Amino acid sequence: MTWAFISIAVVLAGTALVLVLLLRTSRLNLHSERQRAGRQDRRIRELEHRNARNAAILENAMDGFFVLGQDYRFLEVNEAFRRMTGYSPEELLRMKMTDLEVAGGEGDASDAGQWRTGLHHFATAHRHKDGHVIQLESCVVVLRDEDQKLLVGFARDVTGRWRSEQALRKSEAQYRNLVETSRDLIWSLDLEGRWTFVNNAARAIYGYEPEEMLGRPIGEFIGPRGREGLRAFLAGVRAGKPRLHYEAEHQRKDGRPVRLIVNAIPLRDDYGNVIGCTGTASDITERKEAERRLREAHDRFESLVTGMPLGYIVWSRDLEILEWNPGAEAIFGYSLEDARGRRLVDLIVPSAGTKAFNEMSRALLESAPGSNNANFVNRRRDGEKIKCEWYNTVLPDASGQMQAVATIVSDVSERERLEAQLRQSQRLESLGVLAGGVAHDFNNLLVGIMGNASLAFDQMEPKDPLRNLVEKVINAGRRATQLTQRMLAYAGRAVFDVQIMDLNELVEEMADFATAAVSKAVALKIDVADNLPLIKADASQLQQVIMNLLINAAEAIGDGSGEVVVSTRCEELDAERLVSEFPDEKLTPGRYVCLEVRDSGCGMSAETLSRIFDPFFSTKFAGRGLGLSAILGIVKAHRGAIFVSSEEDSGTTFRVYFPIAARRPTQTESSDGPVEIPTDTTILVIDDEEDIRDVVQAVLGSRGVHVLCAEDGASGLEIFKQRAADIDAVLLDLNMPGMSGESVFEAMRSAKSDVRVILSTGYSEQEAASHFSNAQLAGFVHKPYTATALIEKVGAALGTS
Repeated sequence: MTWAFISIAVVLAGTALVLVLLLRTSRLNLHSERQRAGRQDRRIRELEHRNARNAAILENAMDGFFVLGQDYRFLEVNEAFRRMTGYSPEELLRMKMTDLEVAGGEGDASDAGQWRTGLHHFATAHRHKDGHVIQLESCVVVLRDEDQKLLVGFARDVTGRWRSEQALRKSEAQYRNLVETSRDLIWSLDLEGRWTFVNNAARAIYGYEPEEMLGRPIGEFIGPRGREGLRAFLAGVRAGKPRLHYEAEHQRKDGRPVRLIVNAIPLRDDYGNVIGCTGTASDITERKEAERRLREAHDRFESLVTGMPLGYIVWSRDLEILEWNPGAEAIFGYSLEDARGRRLVDLIVPSAGTKAFNEMSRALLESAPGSNNANFVNRRRDGEKIKCEWYNTVLPDASGQMQAVATIVSDVSERERLEAQLRQSQRLESLGVLAGGVAHDFNNLLVGIMGNASLAFDQMEPKDPLRNLVEKVINAGRRATQLTQRMLAYAGRAVFDVQIMDLNELVEEMADFATAAVSKAVALKIDVADNLPLIKADASQLQQVIMNLLINAAEAIGDGSGEVVVSTRCEELDAERLVSEFPDEKLTPGRYVCLEVRDSGCGMSAETLSRIFDPFFSTKFAGRGLGLSAILGIVKAHRGAIFVSSEEDSGTTFRVYFPIAARRPTQTESSDGPVEIPTDTTILVIDDEEDIRDVVQAVLGSRGVHVLCAEDGASGLEIFKQRAADIDAVLLDLNMPGMSGESVFEAMRSAKSDVRVILSTGYSEQEAASHFSNAQLAGFVHKPYTATALIEKVGAALGTS
């Protein structure tokens, strides 16, 4: 029982324990439920608070917040999104996102790909309510709300940044275009001097593609002479020093040098450390070459302007002298310092020429034709008037107006003097040719007159009443012969009997004759040099020269008293003196014998002095004849020259120069007795004058000579060829129309080498013989000749006596 009681007791105890436990558990559960309910209330309040907080955050967020349904209709938007789009909440909740989009694209909100789960980023362009476009950068996520999907996203207005990026991209594109299209090299180097960047200009400058240069040291592009400069440049780069506008010489791919103007600045990283350098380089090779050519051209111009004998003057619109070369200094006598800044008209233009110079200046300003060249009388520093030629070139300014005038000035005073002398010489030469031609024709006439007259005289009886008249004809012919000799002397073709002689002896001899011919009031003084060298001359011709000069000097003194001094001496004439005193004469430098005749008479003006050698010119009231012109011809024929100096009221001086003879005179042999011609002789006469042929035929025929006649060279040569064996001698005229005497002589010698030719001419024997320097003449007979002279010359040529 006890065990049953105990069992019951145990059961009851267990039941009670269970009840206690159940009660305790119930209490615990109630307490726990109460705690859970409290926690849930707190969680709900917390969520509500968080929701309110999140709603406030979203509403006040800087970025726009939106919720879209599956039809892209706005379900929720915040204030920021409303500000971005410009619409009110009510307006947006009636709209779709697609209503705001400008255009679809990869990031378009209407893209079906946006509905995939996950986070999506995209940028879209939207239209603001006022019409302008805004750029939005959106981040969306797909959420499921019960049975539908929602797009929940944030949008940020990046319009400003987008615009900046667009501007940056545009700027970068422009920069790239500028860099790649620049003609200048744009480059970068690292600290080791290796190329890190070069633009497309490298092709033109170096001949390399840019890719070929990158990574290569710049030293490979510089010649040996530039290596030291490169080291200094790189050292400056590492030190952070810029190097601006310096010249360098590099090498192209083909080895040719290229000149560059380089600008370099340091290249730094974000911490300010130098990591290299960058800069530009301009190819100045062509410019340097152009500068070199310009310098050379300038140097040549400077040398030309400085060294030329012409004057170079640059003057302004105000006639102020700007440039003045040494040639201008030599012409006008003013140095550059004296001339610069002064007015031309004040410096070198005489008052009488001011008007003409001002007219030229105005014409240059107006670009009038013909104003570039002008002749002026200018004034030297010493006051001397000179004749100058001006060649003007207008130097325009940028607007084409005259800025200055460059003038080349030539002093033509000496040239005009020489031209006047040349004209005088040509006039004298023309008159000489005329005189020679007249004398030649006159001599031919005189041959007929004197030959026939002398032939008639020889055939007359001594008591014939006409003999005296014929003798007068012969004497008149002789006087006419003297006239032709003077004409030939003027022409330089006089007949001379040239001998080596002492001029002193001739002067002293002629002084005795002149003393009786001049007035007693005129004192004649003779001053001859000792040991005077000998000359080669014709004594009779020199007598005429001396007498003519003495008489002229005495007549220049007039009726009053005065003095005439005749002197001789030996002078050395060098090339410079010959050019200045005898520009028209062909004299060789050396020693000459000088004959000087000086008087104290009235002198001559410059105009008279320029005409004294004109034929038939005379200052005498009844002047006539050839006068000094014949003297000039005689002197020239002796290879001499005359120099005259004279001033009015200061007398006149004549200086006559003769070349010195090479040897002493020798005795000449003379012929003895008259010359006869064998009667069986045959003579061929070739002359174009019929009277001469008739006279020769009559004279020689009277001596039993058989005479053949030909009127010209061709017919004479034909006769000679036919009868060469019968012809003993040929009387040949030098000057004939058609075939000349010289040509006939050469042809006859070709046919018969030992032919005897007697030359007949009115010119001197020396001049005539000069045409036959390579042949031997049998004789010479001067026109006009008498019958006796003709017989003597022909007989001498045939070798009979």
